[in-house]
Order: sequence, then C-alpha cells, then structure tokens
Amino acid sequence: MVVKGNQPTLAADIALAFEQPCPVLPSDHFATIATVDKQHGRLETRTLDRTAALNSYLTRPAVGRVLRRTCHSVILKTGAIRREVSYAITSLPAATTTPAQLEAFWRGHWHSEIVQAQMTKAGVLAA
Repeated sequence: MVVKGNQPTLAADIALAFEQPCPVLPSDHFATIATVDKQHGRLETRTLDRTAALNSYLTRPAVGRVLRRTCHSVILKTGAIRREVSYAITSLPAATTTPAQLEAFWRGHWHSEIVQAQMTKAGVLAA
C-alpha cells in the first residue's frame, strides 16, 4: 500500500525510520536495490529501501516491512533534474520477497493506476 498525502503521520514515521541513524538489527531485514531505466527521454534511477524496524511500532495489522522509494530523473533533452521520495507498507514477508520483486510490484501498481485513470477519462470506466 502506497502511503499518500492523506496519511502524513504514517509517512513521517516511515521517513524517520530511514533518516535516523540507528543500529540495523538482523531482524530488521534491511535491504536496498537500485534500478536504472532510459525511457521517454528520461534517465531514471530508482532506489528501493526496505526495513522491518517499524513492525512493532506501527498499529496496522500484518505489517511485513516499510518501504522508501527514491526516484532520481534527468530529462535528457534539457538536463532538468527531478527527485521524488515516496513510502509504502507491505504485508509481504522479507523471507520470501526480494527488494527487486517489491520494486516490480510498485511499478505495476502505478501502471494500473495510470491505465485506470486513462480509461475513466475516455469514458470506458465509470468515475
């Protein structure tokens, strides 16, 4: 589940978990993956970090890990740079899901939202 703007406290808690230097315990299952893509006139580097350090703190049921995704984009034509950080939580267990799989799920989530929005705008789906 992507943490959106209407959940500011949850987003702040997750951001703090990644920003504060704290000891990383083996049980935290901290891991990172970076991917690079060149598409649509942009060079994008995405970094996905995951940790289970907040599991006992969050009051949500079945939290497996919290995620931070940083997207660094360069518009090749102009050189303009954009950096975006977003957060999510998942119930998927660390033992059976790699950071690469989580990144693929995240990209698929946004693709689904874009397709749904386009179909709604075209009148194919009801708003």
